[in-house]
This record gives sequence, C-alpha cells and structure tokens, in this order.
Amino acid sequence: MKLSQPSSAVPKVDKSSSKPIRVSEGGNDEHNWIWVHNDHIHVQVDTAKGSLPVIEARHPISLIIDGELVEGPYTVKGNERMEWKAEDEPLFQILVSEDQMKVFLIVRHTQLIQPRLKNTEPASKVTLELDREAGELIRKLELAEVTQELSQLSISYNLDIGNIYQELQEPTFKPVLVAQGSYPVPGEDARMELFFTEVVERGFMEVGGGIDYRNSLKIPSVRKGQVIAKKIKAVDGITGYNVHRQLVIPPKPQDVNVIAREHVEQQGDTFIAMKEGRPRVTGTHTLYLDISTAYIVSGDVNLSTGNIVFSGDVMVYGDVTENMTIEALGTIYVVGCVYSAVLTATGSIIVKGNVVKSKLYAGYCGEKVVRIQEGSQALSVQLVQLMEAAKLLTDQVRQKGQNAAFGQVVKLLVDNKFKEIPKLIHKLLVHVHSVPEQDHEAWQYLMDKLGMFSDVSKVYSQGSEALWLSLLYDLKQTVEKIDNMKETNIKIDIGQCHLSTLQSQGDIMIRKEGVLQSDLRSTDNIIFYHNDAVCRGSRLEADGMISASIIGGVTGSLSQLKAKDKIMLRKMYSGRVCVDSFCVDIVDVIENQTIDKVWIMRQLRTS
Repeated sequence: MKLSQPSSAVPKVDKSSSKPIRVSEGGNDEHNWIWVHNDHIHVQVDTAKGSLPVIEARHPISLIIDGELVEGPYTVKGNERMEWKAEDEPLFQILVSEDQMKVFLIVRHTQLIQPRLKNTEPASKVTLELDREAGELIRKLELAEVTQELSQLSISYNLDIGNIYQELQEPTFKPVLVAQGSYPVPGEDARMELFFTEVVERGFMEVGGGIDYRNSLKIPSVRKGQVIAKKIKAVDGITGYNVHRQLVIPPKPQDVNVIAREHVEQQGDTFIAMKEGRPRVTGTHTLYLDISTAYIVSGDVNLSTGNIVFSGDVMVYGDVTENMTIEALGTIYVVGCVYSAVLTATGSIIVKGNVVKSKLYAGYCGEKVVRIQEGSQALSVQLVQLMEAAKLLTDQVRQKGQNAAFGQVVKLLVDNKFKEIPKLIHKLLVHVHSVPEQDHEAWQYLMDKLGMFSDVSKVYSQGSEALWLSLLYDLKQTVEKIDNMKETNIKIDIGQCHLSTLQSQGDIMIRKEGVLQSDLRSTDNIIFYHNDAVCRGSRLEADGMISASIIGGVTGSLSQLKAKDKIMLRKMYSGRVCVDSFCVDIVDVIENQTIDKVWIMRQLRTS
C-alpha cells in the first residue's frame, strides 16, 4: 500500500551556531563540520582551511541539494540549499502467488510515525538517519486497512481474518497466508484395464517325476469367452477458482481409442476373446486388441522346416540352426539355442538357451513384411494420383459433350503417364507370394485383389472405378496393419550371447553367463541378472540405464558401455563408459559403482 507523502522538512542551515565545537569525526578539522539537531542541518564551511565536510542520507531519507536529489556522499561547499524528506514506507504488503491461488500478508511496521531526524554531534562526515523512537505517532495499523486493501485487489473470498488479526497483534514480519483459492481437481485419463499378464514367465514343470523342458516358457493365454480387457472411461476434473474468484479449469482428460481386431469381440467397453490364444496389445496412438495365433515348431528350425515368416507368434521347441530366418508379426519363443540365424519380431524375442553368431531384432518388421509394406505404400501413392487424373480427364471429356468409359480413361493414363503401376502391382504380388505357405492366410485378401489386376486388359475392359478404389483401400489397410503391429512391453530375453547383434525397442535381459564380443542396442534398459555374468569385448548402448556385473577381465578386448541415465556395475577392469554425452576411459579396477554424469565429470577433473 502507499502512505500519504509527508511534507518535506526544510532545515535551517546555521553557519554561526554558538554551540561549542567538538568535532567527532576528522578531529583535526574544527573549521568544517555538519551538525544535525532537532530536524535541522547546521553547516560550517571554511574553504580556506581544511577539507570540506561530507553528507549523505540513508534510506528511507532522501537528500535534496538546491532542488535536486542527491545519491551517495555529497561534499558540502557551504552555499547550498539543503532539504530532506522521508520516503513513504508501507506498513504492510500484499503478495499474490504466481498461480493466483494464494495471498500472503507481510507486516512491515505496525505504526505510522512522523519522520524525525536522528541528532548527531558536529562532524566532518554525517549520515542522515531516521529516529523512529522520537517521532510522533500518526496512527496504528488496523484490520480494516488491510481488508480494504485486499478488497481493492478483488480479494474478499475465503479470507482468514484470524490470521490477519493475529499478525497485527503479534507481528512476525514474515509472509502469512491470509486467503487461498480452491485448486482444480485433475480428471483421470481413459485407460485400458487388462485382465491378463503380458509377462512371459520362465520355469520348469515336473511331470511324472521328471522335468518337462519343453514347457519351460509359460506364455500368457486366454480361453474363448474370457473377458480380456475393459476400457475405463475418462473422468472429468473438478473446476477450481483462484483468489480473485476466477474459474480455474482443469486440463481435459485424454481419451484412449481401442479397436478389437482378430478373434476379439467388443461389447460396450468390454473386450472378449473369441478363441484361445495369446492376447496382445499393439499400436501407439490407437490401441489394438487381438488374439495372436501361433505357429509351433516341435523340433528345430532347419532346412527341413525352411525359413519361417508368420503373422503371429512363433514357438520353437528346439534350436534355430545355421543360416535360418524367422520373421514374426508377434513374439518369437525359442526353448533351445540360436546359431548363426536372424530373428525379427514386431513383439519380443525370448530365447531360453544361448545366442551365437546371430542377429535378433525385437520391435521391428521382418524383411519380407517390410517389402510388402513398402510395395503397398509405393503403389497406393501412384493409385491416388491415377484416380485424381482420371477424374479430371473424365470431367474434361464430359464438358465437351462426350462420354468415356472409366476403363478407357485409366488405360490411356497408365499407357502414357503411369507406366510404373503394372510393374508395381506385379512386384508386390511377387513379394506377397514369397511369404511361406503357413502365413498365406494372413495375406490372402491382398493376394486375391492383386491377382484381379494381374490381367491388365481384363481390368481395363471390366474394371470399374470402385474396383480400383477397393485396391487402394486394401493397400492402405496393409500399410496401417503393419504399422500397428508393434507391441507394448517389447524385450529381448536370452540366456547369453556370443558374436551376436541384439537390437530391441524395449529392454534387453541377459539371464545367464553374459555376453562376449557382441553389440547390444536397447531403447530402454540392458540388465544382467546373474551375479557373475561377464561382458567382454562388447558394445552396449541403452536409452535408459545399464545394470551389469563384471565388465572386462585381466586380458581380452575392451568393452564400451553407453547409457542416457546411469550405469551400475559390480566390477569393471577396464573399458570405456559414457552417460549421455560424457565419457571416460576406465584403466583401474572399480567395484560396486553407480556411474552418472556427475561421477564422470569428477573423474575428468581429477585425471
């Protein structure tokens, strides 16, 4: 608040005071001094003798020389007109928080006093100060004055009068909460409640007194008719208000779009399995629920089984042998080992045994599926342009009073401008037919449609615009289907690996002895579970953190570990560690160490 300005006190400047002179500062000069007495400033100056006196004012006093405000020390020459005034000091202050939700009172003084100067002894240097005890009381700070100020700031609701009164009676001179708005209550986003686990459990079952190794992977499954998920609708928040009684609207809760796909039926907000199998959630912005079918290999994947490309899960109860490939639009489970093979899955890859001289890609589409997607995308782009050109040409012909069959218009455009379309159709059809027989059912709709266009002359003579548009629709559906095949909670989970490359759109988990001369790349975390697992001659990179046991050894190739968050080690002999963009070479053994950016910078400073 602002107080009324007091009138300026115009001092009497007396150069011939009869008071005996006793200079209190700069005692060797009895000829030049300043003396403050009863709100008056007395000055004696003899420019011929000694140094000139100096005067300054301390806040809240202002010193005015010949009508101008002076800041800092001023050397008096003896012929100036000096005035002083005390600046207004508010008795209290009202503070409103940045979010306009809280109001604080700070009491500065409880009484308004008529400003008086503090008397001084004559001295060659004088500081003007207020004498707060000598001034006359003008008024006391009252409750009504505070509430009136609050009202002027449009703050009159939810006032804590008790706090205000207490602070006025026994001031703490600290911020005191005197009013508060009502914070909005945030809503709840819509979410999916899953009634199944997405975690693959490892374990062995005892059957007839022996161990059944083939059933060591317990894969989540549901029965036909089982409720597998329920959509919980979004809940709107509750509106609040600030200290000015203005509404504060909470953020609008986010909805989640869920679509039932193969073998899942939606009944209201409930999703029911229509067959037995592994339930899964795919997609990012839109979530898709389906029951994944499984392709089961009871023994090894070898030349007799051939490479496997399947739109679902692939379960191998033996090994994956040299030069074999598995591509799955789902999760790959291998009970045995993987030797010199390539495994690609849109879901996770779980290998019970060892991985040797192999490449594992989790959260990615396989080569054949990528070719189908790229071919569908390229053909759909050409068809969109063809449909637009055909419509434009047909309209131009009609404007001239003539008619043209749609097939004739398309043939003219394809023969002259869109010559690549027949080649793209043939190429895509080859890619789809290259999918192994066990997966033909997943792509049959596209095979049938592309087959209709393999005889171009027949399509030109009989094909309507609707037929071409239906092909375009199927192509776009294919691209979207493959885009939405990525599952949640993706991981690579293996026993150990040697001379291999592992890339995961989720975690990488090493369960047994560790990794040798391998490259591991994870968009989340890399975790070694065995207390004595080793990492030698390998490169590990994680967008999250790395938790390892023993890195390097007395001899052997060095390893490099890079994480964005932190690296936790039980023991490291030598190698290179990086956290974010900070790197340091380890030359001496370290044990039980958590490495972050601060730790690395400390090592760099001491090296």
